[in-house]
Amino acid sequence: MFPILSLELVHWDYWQRVSLPLDAAIVAIVGPNGSGKTTLLDGLRTLLGQDCSKKRDYKRYVRKNGQPYAWLRAVVDNRRHGRRTHPFFPILADRVTLACRIEKKGGDWTHEYAVVEGEASIEQLAAAAQWLGLQEYRRRLEHAGLSRAIARVLSLEQGQTDKLCEFSPRELLDLVFHVFGDKAVLERYQEARDHQRQTALELAAVAGQLQRLGAEVEKLNGQVNRYREWRRLSDERIALTSEIRPRVEHHYLRESIRMAGVQLIGKRREHAEAKAQLAALEQRLPRQQAEVERTHAALADWDAQLVRLQLDKEAVQRRETIAATELKRRDALLAAAVQAGAADAAQLSAQLDTRRQREDHLRLQCLPLKEQLAELDERIARLLRGERADPAEVRALTEALAAAGIGHRLLP
Repeated sequence: MFPILSLELVHWDYWQRVSLPLDAAIVAIVGPNGSGKTTLLDGLRTLLGQDCSKKRDYKRYVRKNGQPYAWLRAVVDNRRHGRRTHPFFPILADRVTLACRIEKKGGDWTHEYAVVEGEASIEQLAAAAQWLGLQEYRRRLEHAGLSRAIARVLSLEQGQTDKLCEFSPRELLDLVFHVFGDKAVLERYQEARDHQRQTALELAAVAGQLQRLGAEVEKLNGQVNRYREWRRLSDERIALTSEIRPRVEHHYLRESIRMAGVQLIGKRREHAEAKAQLAALEQRLPRQQAEVERTHAALADWDAQLVRLQLDKEAVQRRETIAATELKRRDALLAAAVQAGAADAAQLSAQLDTRRQREDHLRLQCLPLKEQLAELDERIARLLRGERADPAEVRALTEALAAAGIGHRLLP
């Protein structure tokens, strides 16, 4: 904090004008109760922008004097100490005057403050000072070194300095550092440590964010690669659709046209051959039609012949049935003759001879009928199979001609 060199009070409490030198290293103010020690300290507190002791305020002190105004003035040291700047920079003078003017305006008391370069008297301050509000004045004093810790010391009541013993070691250390101005170094150190810790947390957060961003970058790289792959495949598909496929189709079409041309040549050759065959068939058609007509006529004859043969077969079958009946009758007569005895033997013998002769005659008649019946069955079977039903002598002749290799053709 800046050293206070002198203090002047005008119309403060019952004092008209009091000046005190305070430029010693230690200043002790002693006296009995009511001698004005607290009044002096409250004047100093008011000049430094602090509250008065207990429930007092500056209005109490100025009302007692009966004057419409009061002044509090102090001269302080503004020289540099070590590497620090001037306490009231940008004021560079070695002395600075602090002033508090208290006036009664509109029935109420107001106070204003001033910080003036050099040692200025109250008359000079009243003529040319620039007045400040309480908050701005406190800010200027705090910048000059009047810290909150010193303000706490100044706020101690008279006889209550033993309250310092109630502070914890940490609080006392902070108070000492505040008083001697080194608290700012510790605060900056603590701020630096807090900033370092906060920076470490932020760095860890940034590292986590970087890791997440790395994962997102990997994800985006995968998406980009998939998009590039899709783009490549899409370009290939477009190329296949627009260029390669038409070329392949054109190639296959030309190849199919060429093969079709080759096949067309063969088809034309086959067409010419078929046309020639058709012409030959057309030439043979009249003969074939005539042959078909002759075949139809022959079929009609064969059908008529088949009917006749079936009628002949039926007649032969009837005659065979009659012969079989006669044979059964003969056998019955023979059996009756055996039973009749010798009386009728001559008659029965004659009848038996007659029957035998007739049986032999019928057998002779049945032989050609059986042969004819067998031939008729064979011819009917041939006709049913769609073959020619020629007589036996005709078949024998055709077989002999075929065996001899002689070409022949039967007329219908």
